Formats: sequence, structure tokens, C-alpha cells
Amino acid sequence: MSVYLYGGMAKITIHKRLTEEIRAERIASPNERIPVVALLENLRSAHNVGSFFRTADAFGLAELWLSGYTCRPPHVQLDKVALGATETVPWRGFAVAAEAVAAAGLPEHRSATNADVERMLEAKLGHLQGAVAEG
Repeated sequence: MSVYLYGGMAKITIHKRLTEEIRAERIASPNERIPVVALLENLRSAHNVGSFFRTADAFGLAELWLSGYTCRPPHVQLDKVALGATETVPWRGFAVAAEAVAAAGLPEHRSATNADVERMLEAKLGHLQGAVAEG
């Protein structure tokens, strides 16, 4: 969109972009993606999986890992909600989450508790608590 002023009058020019142009901009190179992988285990709704693909695309996640009975592309409902993000976000499918954890090289599968998360946030963001409270 361009705006030009002529003697107090504005002329607006709108250029409609092609889907290929938009898609080419959305595909982030591996260097532009953040090193975060989301593991989706046993999500029943294809709509929720499509939403995860869109979110991963927006934030530039490195990859989505789908395990269990979580649906995988191509899937009609997933593709409808994902709006093309299945083509731009790398993903891998695993039979069970334990395979994904082993592929990541993690020693064990452990879910974080609320106390774990609170300790982590305190360690990482504790110096900001006073600034946020005072600000």
C-alpha cells in the first residue's frame, strides 16, 4: 500500500500480493527459527493441531513433533485451520512420545510441576520482580 499526497488530497495505491509472494516470505530459514520444539501428544482435535501449526509458524518454532493419535498432515480439518502453515513448519511424527524424547537425547521423560516452573521463573526473572512491582 502506498500513500501519495497531491495538494492536500491523498491518493492510495493498493497492490494485491500473490499467495506465492506471501508464502515465500513466511518460510523462515533454519537460522531464523527459534530453537524450540513443541511435542503434541494425543491431541484429539484436528482443529487444535492446525492451530498449533499456525502458532508455530507465527513464532518461528524450529519444529513440531506429533505423537500418539494426534493427526498429521495432510488432513482436511487440520489443513483448513492451519491455513498453509503445514507447508512452512517442519514436523515429525512419532508413534509414542517416548520415541520423541529419545530422539531429542533427553535422559528421561519428566513433566514439569508448578513448583518447577515457579523455581525456573524465579531463577530467570527474579531480578525483574522489584522493577515490575515498582514500575
